[in-house]
Amino acid sequence: MVAEDASVTSKGQVTIPKNIRSKLGIGSGSKVSFILRDGEVVMIPKSDNPLEEMREMRSEIAFSKKEIDDMIEESNSKWADQR
Repeated sequence: MVAEDASVTSKGQVTIPKNIRSKLGIGSGSKVSFILRDGEVVMIPKSDNPLEEMREMRSEIAFSKKEIDDMIEESNSKWADQR
């Protein structure tokens, strides 16, 4: 894992640290997507290939096993209450 700090300007802009840009292949004019998840921001470089981009986003927003188990339990409880 790589962690870097950055500051937000008065215009809401953030400079992505060079180390991170290099590792992600981000250069001038590159596009990125932002996903807000559980109080955190995930930044994903946009691909020229939309299918590849969807695969990358899916891996970033996938549910954990516990989250899936909790959703199944909640669904089962609601179903049982309706019977």
